[in-house]
Amino acid sequence: MAEEIAQGLLFLHTKNIVHGDLNSKNILVYNKQIKIIDFGMSKQINEVSTPLCSEIKGMPAYIDPRCFKDLKYDKKSDIFSLGVILWEISRLQYINLYEKCWDKDPSIRPEMSSIIKTLNELKNSSISNV
Repeated sequence: MAEEIAQGLLFLHTKNIVHGDLNSKNILVYNKQIKIIDFGMSKQINEVSTPLCSEIKGMPAYIDPRCFKDLKYDKKSDIFSLGVILWEISRLQYINLYEKCWDKDPSIRPEMSSIIKTLNELKNSSISNV
């Protein structure tokens, strides 16, 4: 589940789209597949510009704290939201990953490729422990 959510977010980010309202209510399971929904706050960006929030919308627990201060929302903000979702669905083995996703310094937050690699490693270690 965690990897499918991360893969969906990676797809958006490769298209330079930030979701803007990623939270557990916007994650559905349909035909045994994870679907990210509700793109009402999504924006297409380029790597040079950072979208600005004119006002804070969405579920506060999932919003990157720097968005409240700087009114900036970007891919790293989506990664913060992903960290909250991972926390919600996680076992203890995810703690290190979601704490990195939540880091107050966005430059420390991992890239999507690193997140997916870690999720694969966690999945493979849980399979070998069965």
